[in-house]
Amino acid sequence: MVRYIILILGLIISVASSASSSLTSMLIEPNSKHTNITFSLTKKTFGKVKYSPNPHRVIIEFKDTYQHMDTQLVNFAGSNVKSMQMQSLKPHTLQFTFYMREAVHIKARFVNSNLSGAHLRLEMVNVNNNQSKTPAIKSVPNSPVIETVPASKVVEKIAEKPLTRAANEPVFEFKKPTITTVVIDAGHGGRDPGAKGVNGVKEKTVVLAIAKKLAQEINQQPHMRAVLTRQGDYFVPLYGRLKLTRKGDADLFVAIHADAHFNSSAKGASVYILSTRGASTVAAKWLAQRENHEELDDINLTSLKDQSSMLRSVLIDLAQTKTAEDSMQLGNKVLDALEDISPVHYRHVESAPFLVLKSPDIPSILVETGFLSNPQEEQRLANPAYQAKIAKALRVGIMAYVRS
Repeated sequence: MVRYIILILGLIISVASSASSSLTSMLIEPNSKHTNITFSLTKKTFGKVKYSPNPHRVIIEFKDTYQHMDTQLVNFAGSNVKSMQMQSLKPHTLQFTFYMREAVHIKARFVNSNLSGAHLRLEMVNVNNNQSKTPAIKSVPNSPVIETVPASKVVEKIAEKPLTRAANEPVFEFKKPTITTVVIDAGHGGRDPGAKGVNGVKEKTVVLAIAKKLAQEINQQPHMRAVLTRQGDYFVPLYGRLKLTRKGDADLFVAIHADAHFNSSAKGASVYILSTRGASTVAAKWLAQRENHEELDDINLTSLKDQSSMLRSVLIDLAQTKTAEDSMQLGNKVLDALEDISPVHYRHVESAPFLVLKSPDIPSILVETGFLSNPQEEQRLANPAYQAKIAKALRVGIMAYVRS
């Protein structure tokens, strides 16, 4: 009968940021043929695991992770693991080395559990899996950190058949999550006030306030960051905004404006993407200005062996087609979220040849948050609480797109 021991939270104290993960316990399923270890973390993290021969050992690293448990009383007697070594590497990396009695296949994956947090399961199966069953491992007497638990509480049981990967092959790597960068462009600014409401509210002031609130919302999300094209009341040329977008390694571009209309009863938000006509214009500019547009959708155009206009045209066309689809999806998610907090002026994403939307490889939308020419809407748009509602709705729409 196989027994299970669990190493739980000890008295080790360290200071961890809210964005980091903490290792809180290890569930050990020991056996002479295969040993399984489930690492319990407060949240998913990234790192790597590999097998190395001579001597046989399995090394697993957790990046950006803090140790919140005591590992001194771990006992692998009778299992295929001879011993374990734990090291705290900088910066905030935990490394476990398991010294094995013989060569093993390894597999690591996050598994579902009824418990909170994230649970990474490491399986170490003998390559020559024909040994006799090990005696049950006994818990350390009077130990506050090791206890026996019934098999019914184990996250899941390992399959009896050995894993198929080669013993010396790195079999799993859980990598650092990619960071989604959202460039937020507050329209107008400085000498360009934009639209002006009947009570004197200026578009440049309203949209900057919303942009800053949206940036704060996005920066609070894991694996996301916001970049503002302007952070104060100053003028940024339209092409300068495009350059800032590309320099900021943008994954998404969101321009924020507030509309005006000859009809003072016009109201509601609108979302726009680049029109087909605007797309063809920017394609021609990308073909003509090689020195200003050296990279397209992570492709270094200057490194291509074929420098013909035909190839560049094909690449630009492919990028624009995909970007237009992504921009429409992003626009629909944002429009749906805006509709939850206020009436919308157009019920569908519209197209227009806005200059700031003309990055052919970055999904881009322009949001008209409302009409300053409408006295009631002007009053709402000038209200910080309503600005925060718009920012939250924009963040909800952006997150819905990112998740999809």
